[in-house]
Amino acid sequence: MVKKTDNETIFKGIIGQTPRNSYKFKTFSTNSMTEKQAFIAAKQAFIEVIENESWSDYKLTKEFNLYQAS
Repeated sequence: MVKKTDNETIFKGIIGQTPRNSYKFKTFSTNSMTEKQAFIAAKQAFIEVIENESWSDYKLTKEFNLYQAS
């Protein structure tokens, strides 16, 4: 999930689910890191939740490049 404002981009990575089937998010902002770092951190948070930690830096960078192209 991405939210863009004039001076900030916020990425939300799903980190779990509540008992009422709502999602828990962790926020990664370009105020404290680059856009690429925030995107990758949110993606890694999601990957850890689904227990698939086999993504390489190359694949994460590729995902970021796809995000930028869209």
